Amino acid sequence: MSSPTGTAFPAPGMAAYGVAKGALVVLTRYMAREWGEWNIRANAIAPGLIVDDRHVTADAIASNPVYRALLDRTSLRRPGVPADLAGVVAFLASDAARFVSGALIPVDGCRF
Repeated sequence: MSSPTGTAFPAPGMAAYGVAKGALVVLTRYMAREWGEWNIRANAIAPGLIVDDRHVTADAIASNPVYRALLDRTSLRRPGVPADLAGVVAFLASDAARFVSGALIPVDGCRF
Protein backbone atom coordinates (compact mmCIF):
# COMPACT_ATOMS: atom_id res chain seq x y z
CA MET A 1 0.00 0.00 0.00
CA SER A 2 1.21 3.43 -0.85
CA SER A 3 -0.42 6.75 -0.18
CA PRO A 4 -1.54 9.63 -2.33
CA THR A 5 -1.01 11.84 0.71
CA GLY A 6 2.66 10.95 0.80
CA THR A 7 3.38 11.13 -2.91
CA ALA A 8 1.12 13.79 -4.39
CA PHE A 9 0.28 16.15 -1.54
CA PRO A 10 3.44 17.31 0.28
CA ALA A 11 2.73 18.80 3.68
CA PRO A 12 4.94 20.42 6.31
CA GLY A 13 6.38 17.90 8.75
CA MET A 14 5.54 14.93 6.53
CA ALA A 15 8.80 14.54 4.55
CA ALA A 16 9.80 11.16 6.00
CA TYR A 17 6.30 9.79 5.45
CA GLY A 18 6.16 11.10 1.88
CA VAL A 19 9.60 9.76 0.98
CA ALA A 20 8.74 6.32 2.41
CA LYS A 21 5.47 6.15 0.47
CA GLY A 22 7.18 7.36 -2.70
CA ALA A 23 9.81 4.67 -2.24
CA LEU A 24 7.06 2.04 -2.17
CA VAL A 25 5.86 3.22 -5.57
CA VAL A 26 9.38 3.00 -7.02
CA LEU A 27 9.94 -0.39 -5.36
CA THR A 28 6.73 -1.64 -6.96
CA ARG A 29 7.98 -0.59 -10.40
CA TYR A 30 11.35 -2.30 -9.82
CA MET A 31 9.67 -5.48 -8.62
CA ALA A 32 7.43 -5.49 -11.70
CA ARG A 33 10.44 -4.99 -13.96
CA GLU A 34 12.72 -7.54 -12.31
CA TRP A 35 10.15 -10.28 -11.72
CA GLY A 36 8.20 -9.85 -14.96
CA GLU A 37 10.31 -12.42 -16.79
CA TRP A 38 8.84 -15.04 -14.45
CA ASN A 39 5.32 -13.70 -15.06
CA ILE A 40 5.17 -12.24 -11.55
CA ARG A 41 3.22 -8.98 -11.38
CA ALA A 42 3.64 -6.24 -8.80
CA ASN A 43 1.18 -3.41 -8.24
CA ALA A 44 0.48 -0.90 -5.48
CA ILE A 45 -2.80 0.42 -4.15
CA ALA A 46 -3.00 3.96 -2.76
CA PRO A 47 -6.07 4.10 -0.51
CA GLY A 48 -7.71 7.27 0.67
CA LEU A 49 -9.62 7.46 3.95
CA ILE A 50 -11.06 3.97 4.51
CA VAL A 51 -13.26 3.43 7.56
CA ASP A 52 -15.45 0.84 9.19
CA ASP A 53 -17.56 1.07 12.32
CA ARG A 54 -15.10 -1.04 14.30
CA HIS A 55 -12.36 1.56 14.03
CA VAL A 56 -13.78 4.95 13.05
CA THR A 57 -17.48 5.71 13.29
CA ALA A 58 -19.42 8.12 11.11
CA ASP A 59 -19.87 10.38 14.17
CA ALA A 60 -16.10 10.47 14.72
CA ILE A 61 -15.59 11.51 11.11
CA ALA A 62 -18.20 14.25 11.32
CA SER A 63 -16.66 15.71 14.48
CA ASN A 64 -12.96 15.37 13.59
CA PRO A 65 -11.48 18.34 11.67
CA VAL A 66 -8.70 16.21 10.17
CA TYR A 67 -11.19 13.72 8.70
CA ARG A 68 -13.43 16.57 7.53
CA ALA A 69 -10.48 18.22 5.76
CA LEU A 70 -9.67 14.94 3.99
CA LEU A 71 -13.26 14.51 2.84
CA ASP A 72 -13.46 18.13 1.69
CA ARG A 73 -10.61 17.30 -0.73
CA THR A 74 -12.31 14.14 -2.00
CA SER A 75 -14.65 14.39 -4.99
CA LEU A 76 -17.01 11.70 -3.68
CA ARG A 77 -17.25 13.53 -0.29
CA ARG A 78 -17.31 10.32 1.70
CA PRO A 79 -14.81 7.88 3.12
CA GLY A 80 -14.26 4.53 1.49
CA VAL A 81 -15.14 1.22 3.07
CA PRO A 82 -13.12 -2.01 3.04
CA ALA A 83 -15.24 -3.37 0.16
CA ASP A 84 -13.98 -0.50 -2.01
CA LEU A 85 -10.43 -1.81 -1.59
CA ALA A 86 -11.47 -5.45 -1.84
CA GLY A 87 -12.85 -4.98 -5.34
CA VAL A 88 -9.55 -3.59 -6.59
CA VAL A 89 -7.56 -6.34 -4.86
CA ALA A 90 -9.85 -8.99 -6.38
CA PHE A 91 -9.38 -7.44 -9.82
CA LEU A 92 -5.59 -7.39 -9.48
CA ALA A 93 -5.60 -11.04 -8.39
CA SER A 94 -7.81 -12.07 -11.32
CA ASP A 95 -6.97 -13.06 -14.89
CA ALA A 96 -8.58 -9.81 -16.02
CA ALA A 97 -5.47 -8.02 -14.68
CA ARG A 98 -2.92 -10.41 -16.17
CA PHE A 99 -1.30 -7.55 -18.14
CA VAL A 100 -1.39 -5.02 -15.28
CA SER A 101 1.99 -4.68 -13.61
CA GLY A 102 3.97 -1.82 -12.12
CA ALA A 103 0.81 0.22 -11.55
CA LEU A 104 -0.15 2.51 -8.71
CA ILE A 105 -3.94 2.37 -8.40
CA PRO A 106 -5.58 5.10 -6.31
CA VAL A 107 -8.68 4.04 -4.40
CA ASP A 108 -9.35 7.41 -2.85
CA GLY A 109 -12.64 8.82 -4.13
CA CYS A 110 -10.67 11.22 -6.38
CA ARG A 111 -8.61 13.07 -3.82
CA PHE A 112 -7.45 16.49 -5.02
